[in-house]
Amino acid sequence: LRLPAIGVSLVFTTLTADSAFAADLPYVLSADVAGAPSPVHQTPSPVHQNSLSNNVWLELDEPAEQVSSVQPISNDLLEKLRDGFSLSPVMNRRVQAELNWFIRNPDYINRVFNRAQRYLPYIVTELEARNLPLEIALLPVVESAFDPFAYSHGRAAGLWQMIPGTARRFGVRQNWWYDGRRDVVD
Repeated sequence: LRLPAIGVSLVFTTLTADSAFAADLPYVLSADVAGAPSPVHQTPSPVHQNSLSNNVWLELDEPAEQVSSVQPISNDLLEKLRDGFSLSPVMNRRVQAELNWFIRNPDYINRVFNRAQRYLPYIVTELEARNLPLEIALLPVVESAFDPFAYSHGRAAGLWQMIPGTARRFGVRQNWWYDGRRDVVD
């Protein structure tokens, strides 16, 4: 996904078993911030951590001799999301105002998608299993910035910012020691 207005490029790629990141996640978030120096291509592994201050994962091209003539199935999670979008887009003054805010705050997008790399693959898999619109996977961008410990003054908590009454209605467990609203899997 390329957002030219704010100069951010986001890609999800498959992790290899020898990568530096835990292989529990099938995707890695990549971001390229406009004005940041380009990383040097290195051949040992296709995925390397960028030493820039935004501390996100960068996907680097594999050496040309390792590229096969067969096109692999895409592991681009954002492409998968876009393909699964089913809600009709709405554009009005209020939506445009929110879009303008995101354009003025590219650091927010970097932080959010850096956090999202832990949760988004699981969320997309669960939404697909339930045949739900994949737009729902992006709801935590505005609700909690993908922070499972987010808590609002209205007592809403977790990625989805559920208030206690709504959580009870949906069968989310809550007691003195445990709050399922903050549990991404529950």
